[in-house]
Order: sequence, then C-alpha cells, then structure tokens
Amino acid sequence: MQSAIIYIVKIVLIFSFFSCTSEAQINETVIEGQLTVDPEIDETGNFSNFNLLIALRDSAGAYSDTVYHAITDQDGYFSGTARFKEKNLYPMLISRNNNNLGLVNIVLADGDSVRVEAEFPDIEQTLKIESEENEVFETLERIDRNFNRVMRFITAGAVSEDSVEIELQKWSDIYWDISNDNPDTYAADRALSRSVTILEGWNDSLMIDRIESVMNQGETLPTTVRRLATNYYAERSGAERAVSYLDSLAKNASDENTQMAIEMEMIKLLYDSASVEMASQRIDEFKETYTEHQRGRQWADRISYDIENFSAGDPVPSFEFMSTENEIIDKDSLAGKPFILEFTRLDDPLYQDQYDRLLVISQIYSGFGLEVITVPLGTSGVTINAFFEERSKLWPFADPKSFDVEDLSKRFNIYGIPVRFLVNSDGNLIRKYTGTEFDQIITGLQKIRTNQEQNP
Repeated sequence: MQSAIIYIVKIVLIFSFFSCTSEAQINETVIEGQLTVDPEIDETGNFSNFNLLIALRDSAGAYSDTVYHAITDQDGYFSGTARFKEKNLYPMLISRNNNNLGLVNIVLADGDSVRVEAEFPDIEQTLKIESEENEVFETLERIDRNFNRVMRFITAGAVSEDSVEIELQKWSDIYWDISNDNPDTYAADRALSRSVTILEGWNDSLMIDRIESVMNQGETLPTTVRRLATNYYAERSGAERAVSYLDSLAKNASDENTQMAIEMEMIKLLYDSASVEMASQRIDEFKETYTEHQRGRQWADRISYDIENFSAGDPVPSFEFMSTENEIIDKDSLAGKPFILEFTRLDDPLYQDQYDRLLVISQIYSGFGLEVITVPLGTSGVTINAFFEERSKLWPFADPKSFDVEDLSKRFNIYGIPVRFLVNSDGNLIRKYTGTEFDQIITGLQKIRTNQEQNP
C-alpha cells in the first residue's frame, strides 16, 4: 500500500492527453456565431473585423497549419468550416485590429456544428459555446473543478489518509460514468483516462479491469489509457511483457494510423527501458513499413536522433541562458544538483494544464536538491509576466532574448512541446519526456532519490 503522498503525486499528474493524427482523413466542423461589443465601450454598433483563428504551431512557435479562420461582419456574425485531422481540444485566438483579445478552447469533432457567442471586453466571461461535444466537455470541466478542489484539501492535509482511498474511488467512479454515458465523444476519452489514472498504484486490478472492458467492446483505447496498461505490464513483468501487449494491440488495430501509433509506443518503450539495440532494430523495421508515410518517417528520424544523443546516462548538452532576473543559468551552475530542463510555449494548453502539477513536484522533491529551469519558446517578457499574474513562480525562466529558438530546437531535438530533460546530479540524463509523458516523470525522480539515499 502506497502512502497518501504518493497518491497525491500520482493524481496531480492525471490531466494530460495526447492523440495520434491521421494524414489521410480530414474532418470538418461548421463554426458560426456572433461577437458583439459592450455598448458602454462602443455605441456605434459596428462589430466587424473580429478575427477568429485556430492554427497549429510548430516547435518554434510559428503558425504552420490553419484549421479555421473567420472574420465578423458589421453585425458581428461569422461562419466558416474548420478542417482538422483529429477530434481534439483546439485553442481559438480572438483578435481585432492586431490586438489579441482572448484565447478560448473549443472541442472539434467531425460533423459537430459549433455556435460561439461572446461580448467584448469580457470575452472569456460572456463566452457561450454550444454543440453536443462542447456541452459534454463543459460537464467534464465542471467535474474537474470540483475534483481539483477536493485534491487541494487532500494536499493540504485536510483529509485523513484512511479517507483518501474512499475519495479517489468516488471520483474514479464519477469519471467512469461520464465516459460510459457519452460514448464516442472527446470528453468520454478524457474521462476514461482520468478514471483509470486515479486508480493507478493503489487499485491496479480495477484499473486493468476497466481498461480491458473497454477493449472487449472493440473500442480504441485513448493513448493515455494505453500507456497506463503498458506501464503496468512493464513494471510488473518487464519490458518484454509490455512489448508483447503492444504487439497484440497493433495486430488488432482497426486502421494503419492506430497501428503506427502503437508501434511508435513500442519503440519508445524499448528506448526508455535502455533496450537501445532492440529499439534501433525496431526503428529500421518501422522505416521499411511506413516508407511512404511522411509523418512516420519524420518521427523515426527524430527518435533515432534521441536514441543516439539522449539515451539514459548520456550527458545533457551544454546550455547557457540569462534568467528574467538577470542571472546566468548554465550546466556548470547546476553541477551536483538534479534538475529538470523544460522547453515549452506558455500559451500551450497542455503546459498550462501541467504547470500546477509541476509546482507540487518541485516542492516535494526540493528536499533532494531538485532544480527546475523553464525555457519559454516563441514568447516575450510581457507574455511571461502575464503568465504569472495568477500563478506562482518558484524557479527561474530564461529570458527569451538570451537564446536562439532554432538553435535550441536542433540541439535538443525539440519536435513536440512541452519537452523536458531530467538530469541527475552528475549531469547525465535520466530521460527525455515529451508532451503527456510528463505523467511518467515521477518514476525518474524516484530513481534519483533512491540513488541519493543509497550513495549519500
């Protein structure tokens, strides 16, 4: 039985998600609505030229693919079709006259019409998003807020250790019901991920039962759920058992894209478990199988670079930044300390979702000398200040003027954000984590702590 603090550390990591995109299929959703202006701000009644933009960004922060763009007419009405590769949560930027007015998250799913209404200047407060997918997601967000409130009580020690399991079981069941009651929705996948992740580590039997029940219904597992099962088998029976499990999933995959995603996970599993030779062999086979798949080839090249340069025990590349407090941060100044070096965009929804959890982790492991350094890509000092208007700042952030984004992207092989490097006190890598692999960082930190306790 794990202690309550381990429950908490695991639970604060649950709100992460990742989806695999498809090159061939293009989904479509009609987005329409009206944006107006508070009469006390503008009495003209002219609501034209509000821009609504959903665009994907590359690792350097540049817009690389426009999903949706519309401009309001004089009455504030707009309409258009969003075209995207996956059902997911997308950030929509609202601007006017080159001024950014708000950033809102919208679920896009094939065939689901979305209506958006809001009033300037309180866009986020007056925002209404109507659609089947978004209404379910709104319910999920309300449950998330209540759950987070309970977790804050637990973290503060206001809930007895004997009651922790009761609370966790209750919330796991609530998320499980949301998933079952709203099949084939984006919110259902996230709710399923939450339900089983809450169970991880203290009720693994129910976690696996729920995962297998979804599999037995012929449904495709969300990536986070699939990884939980994979980690479960790897920790208890070794990497070979986990690879066998993924092999069986790949054989039963309903489409090439899902199959490719599972094989990617298999290679990552081998790489992360230090089975470098086997991982390299699998990559060669992967390249032959998906030679005509552009995304697959790009991923294989990137992971090959990681295997060659960022395997466990390799020295982390040298770096030097100036912090926003005008202090030098470099590899030498961190000698003798374990640290997390992260690269991200501050407006990235996934990073914002993970930030509070990283605060908890940094405090829990500060007693072992853990340091955290954040390198904000594609941002400015003003953006950094805005980010901390309602957030705590416990570690240094690199000044955007003190580094070259393109150079860093090449040296650290940044192909997804957030990306983190966990480094031990000898300056050697424990592991590189990209995107939602954040939920596995506790395992790496435990390795560092165990080593420090055994070799004081």
